[in-house]
Amino acid sequence: MFKGAGLDTMLYAPPSASIPATQWPTLGSLIDSRRRLITFMDTSADFDSVPYIIDGACTPSCTAIYSNSVLPEFSNIWETPYDVTTTFDCSVNRTQGDPSTQMYLINHFLDTLLLGQPVPDPSQANQTNAVSGENSLGQQVSLCVSENGRNPNFMLVDVSP
Repeated sequence: MFKGAGLDTMLYAPPSASIPATQWPTLGSLIDSRRRLITFMDTSADFDSVPYIIDGACTPSCTAIYSNSVLPEFSNIWETPYDVTTTFDCSVNRTQGDPSTQMYLINHFLDTLLLGQPVPDPSQANQTNAVSGENSLGQQVSLCVSENGRNPNFMLVDVSP
């Protein structure tokens, strides 16, 4: 699929399936190298066969972790809690590695409970995606920077209604 669309020439392939945050290229160097597309796959990727689909398949060493719902994607990235229904924090929710050396993603979408289950609440997206204010994206980014000493690499947000 990537080759058929001509995207394989734009895809970044790291030197190994898992690398620390400090070894990831900058956006500028990705653009300069014409390798500005990065693809992460949560499970069933095979780094040895397709090195531009990052992370490797779940090997026997990660089977115990995978059975506890921590997917191989977390060998490069840790993330904050998801399915938040009240306030956001910056605690490590899922990882397969050392969060101090990994890139990180903040989950920033506010859910509501429907029949006891968390579901996205797009009616709150204007506030949760805001630069400032209670439960805003800006507020969580500031909190995470103060707690982790660095900016998040990725932010997952709600879509606007």
